[in-house]
Amino acid sequence: MSWAEVEAVFAGRPHVEDAAAAFRAQFTDEEWTFLAELPEVMAAYRLAFTIGRERMAGRVPGHYTARTVCRNCGPVAIWEGAAGEVLGCPWCAAKSGGAA
Repeated sequence: MSWAEVEAVFAGRPHVEDAAAAFRAQFTDEEWTFLAELPEVMAAYRLAFTIGRERMAGRVPGHYTARTVCRNCGPVAIWEGAAGEVLGCPWCAAKSGGAA
């Protein structure tokens, strides 16, 4: 995946300020070159990054259509098929500023 393709993914998303640069900054040049040869893996990283940014900003990702009860957070939105009660959830990291 080229840098232009990464920027295009994040274009038009004003709530994700500097997202393309932040996404690229996660990887060393060597890692980026390696991942460029694996578009499916790059797409998975990009999706996880985007979902993480949404949660950290307090926004519910679009595919979080179910509810669960987290031992730490209480009732939270979660993806379909998740357990009804959990010991920890993706929102735990968002509430603690990124450290789960």
